[in-house]
Amino acid sequence: LTEFFTDWRTTGAVVGTSRFTRDKMFDRLDWRNVRTAVELGPGTGCVTRSILGRLPRNSRLVALEINPRFVHRLRNEVRDERLAVVEGSACQLPRLLREQGLPQADLIVSTLPFSTLAPALRREIVRAATEALSSEGRLVAIQYQPFVLPPLLQKSFGGVGLTMSWINRSEEHTS
Repeated sequence: LTEFFTDWRTTGAVVGTSRFTRDKMFDRLDWRNVRTAVELGPGTGCVTRSILGRLPRNSRLVALEINPRFVHRLRNEVRDERLAVVEGSACQLPRLLREQGLPQADLIVSTLPFSTLAPALRREIVRAATEALSSEGRLVAIQYQPFVLPPLLQKSFGGVGLTMSWINRSEEHTS
């Protein structure tokens, strides 16, 4: 809550994404072949934990976060050898993957608040995600305003699906 009121443009939500929304988003994905996953904007880590719960044991997850307080919290609270928490911008994703010694991503999960970002920054993030994603990879994004991101994705990816989750109550408590 403090981070949202400190910088609402980069902290997209007051509460974490609910289990209902995460399940709806992730249950349709085939996790068996995900070797490299990326999370853009992990915040406090509720989606991070959900990804790790589904990710195969021999896979890696790069959680890319610009807020140093969230980076510190994630590094201290989410202990998993598959996780690398990286402080940096989503615009730098291809370079940051190379620095981690990882190939292109099989899955990119974004919880970035595209509706509050400047249009040029939105385009740059989508460009970086497109470059970082393998040819068979998938990009999944949670958005509270579903009309900003799909047109951008349509230009880069062609096929874009939209699924609505009407339940985003938070049943989890984080301090």
